[in-house]
Amino acid sequence: MTTLTPTTSAVRAAGSAAAIPLLASAARRAARAERLAFATVLLACVAFALIRQPCNDIGWHLATARTAFDTGHWPINNTFSHTHPDYPLDQQYPLFQTVLYGIHRIAGWNGLSVLNTAGWLLVFLLFVRWGSPLRRAVWLHLPWMIGLLALQRRMIVRPDLFTMIFLAAELLVIDRYIAALRNTENADPARPLPCHRGAPWLLCLPIIHWAWANSHQLFPLSLAVQGLLISHLALARWAPRIPGLQPVTRGAAVPVLPAVGAFLTSLAASFLTPLGTGIVHVLANTSGSLAHHRGDVQEFAYLWQRPWELQLAIACGIFGVVGLWRMRRSWRLVDVGLWCGSLVMMLSAVRGLVFFGPVSIAIFARSFATDAPAADPAPPARFRAPVLRGATIAVTLLLAANVLFHRWISPPLALGGTQPGLGRSLGDWPDAAVAFLRDNPPPGDMLNLPWSLGSPLIWELPQKPVFVDARLEAYPRDFLVACMAAEHDDAALADLIARYQPGWLIANHRDADVRTRVLNLLATGEWSCVYADTLALILVRESPAAQSYLQHRRLTPDAWKPQDLLDAPQSLRDLQHAAFDQLRADQSAHGAQSSVTTLPDER
Repeated sequence: MTTLTPTTSAVRAAGSAAAIPLLASAARRAARAERLAFATVLLACVAFALIRQPCNDIGWHLATARTAFDTGHWPINNTFSHTHPDYPLDQQYPLFQTVLYGIHRIAGWNGLSVLNTAGWLLVFLLFVRWGSPLRRAVWLHLPWMIGLLALQRRMIVRPDLFTMIFLAAELLVIDRYIAALRNTENADPARPLPCHRGAPWLLCLPIIHWAWANSHQLFPLSLAVQGLLISHLALARWAPRIPGLQPVTRGAAVPVLPAVGAFLTSLAASFLTPLGTGIVHVLANTSGSLAHHRGDVQEFAYLWQRPWELQLAIACGIFGVVGLWRMRRSWRLVDVGLWCGSLVMMLSAVRGLVFFGPVSIAIFARSFATDAPAADPAPPARFRAPVLRGATIAVTLLLAANVLFHRWISPPLALGGTQPGLGRSLGDWPDAAVAFLRDNPPPGDMLNLPWSLGSPLIWELPQKPVFVDARLEAYPRDFLVACMAAEHDDAALADLIARYQPGWLIANHRDADVRTRVLNLLATGEWSCVYADTLALILVRESPAAQSYLQHRRLTPDAWKPQDLLDAPQSLRDLQHAAFDQLRADQSAHGAQSSVTTLPDER
C-alpha cells in the first residue's frame, strides 16, 4: 500500500484555511468591543452635560428674554442697572435667549438641564460626523474620548452651545456642497459648472449665519469659515497645481461666484438683528473684554495657566498635527485654516479649547478618508493589531468609567461647582436673601459685590436694578475695571460708594476678598448689617432716610443665623456651615461684639 504524505505547501494551505474563521471571529469580537467603547463615550457625553443649572450668566439671559416678550422688542440699552441704564448693548443673543426662556416657561429648570444635555450631545455627534461617517468613527473611540474631555470644559447652557452647533452645521454643509461639485462630470475644463450645482447647500449658509448672528458674539467665525471655502475654490480653479491641494471638480472649471454670493448674503444677514448696524462693534468689544478682564474672568485665562486644559490641548494637538500630516497629499484649505484658527483662539484664551479639541480630533478622523472608501467601516491594516485595538478599547472604557463614577456614582459636590442632575444647582443661588429683599426692600440704590452676583438678582429681583453684572459689554470699560478693582481694594470700593451713593449693599461673602471688603465697611460704623446667611450679607448705609428701616432690622453679629441651609445633601450642608463659620471667624477678627460660635446643625 502506498502512503500519501501531504506536502509542506498543502499543510500551510490547510492551516491558513482553518485560521480564516478564527481571524474573522476575532475581528467580529474586536468590532463589537469597539462599538461598546464608542457607546460609553456617548454615555460619558450625557454624563458631562446632564447637570444642574449653576448661578451664572443664565439669570440675565432669561431676564432679557422676559423683558423682550413683556415689551414687544429686544432691549438695546442696559435697562437692568441703575448706574448706566442708557448704555448701549453692543452684543445681543435673541435667538439663544428665546429658546432658553421658552423652555424655562414650558419645562422649568429641569427643561434647561435637558436642553444642555441634548444640545451638547448634538454638538459632539455633529463634529463626529464631520470627521467621518459614524460607522468609521466607532474605531476612533479613544481620540473622540479625548476630544470630549476638551469639549466638556464648556458644557453649560451658554451661547457657546449654539456657536458649536452652527459651526459644525456649516462645516457639514460645505462638505456636502463640495461633494455635489465633485460628483458632477464635465468634459470641458474651460467651462465652469452651472451655478445651480450644489446650490441648495449654499443656500443653507446664510440661514445658518443669520441664526448664528442672533445667538452669539462669535458669529464672525461663520464669515471666516466661508472665506476659507471661497479661498479653497479659488485655489482649485486658478492654482490647481499647488502640491497636495484637493481637487474640487472632475474636469470642469471650479465655480467660485456662488460661494461668494453666499458669503455676501451672509454678511448682509448679519445686520438682521436687534443691533442693526451696531453689530459692527461686536468684534472690538469682545477683544476689549479679553484684553481688560483676563485676570478676572476664568475663561479668559491663558492656556498655560491651567495645567489640566494644557494637557488636553497637547493631546488633541498631537492628533490634529498627525491628521494634517496624513492629509498632506490631499488637503483642503478649510481644514487647515480652521485648525490654525482654533489654535489661535485657544492660545488667546483657554475658552478656545472647546473649538481646538473637537476640530483637531475631527481632522485626524478625516485623514482616514483616503485610506478606504466611506462604505468601509474597518480600520486600516496598521490599526488592526490585536494588542493595539485591545489597549485603545481598555483606555477608552477606563476613561469613560472614570467619568461615570465621578458624575453619577460618587460626584464631588461643591457650592458653586458642577452638580449632576436636573434643575437648579444647590446652595449657590441667593434665594433666601432675595426673599428677604422682596419682603423688606431697603431704601436707596443697590451695590452688589462681586459683579457676577448681579446676574441672579436681575432675574430673581427685577424690581431692584443692580449696580453691575456680568454683561461685560453693557457697561463702560473704565467702570467695569473699577468694579473689579473694588473687590480687592478698599480705596477703590470707597471711590465707587462716594460716586454713586448706594443706599445698601448685597455681597457674596464666600469670596474671601469680597468678605474682607464688606467686613471692613461694617467696621467703619457707617454701615449696618440687616441680613446674613451662608452666602449673602446685606448691609444698609447709615443715613437719615434709613433710620426707620434700620431701627427694626439692624442685626448685631451674635444675631446672625443662616436661613438658607439645605436639607440635603449633607456634604453641601456641611460646606454651608463652613462658609458661615468662616464669616463669623473673620468678623470676630474685625472686632465682633460677641465671641465666635459655631452654630449647631439645626434642621
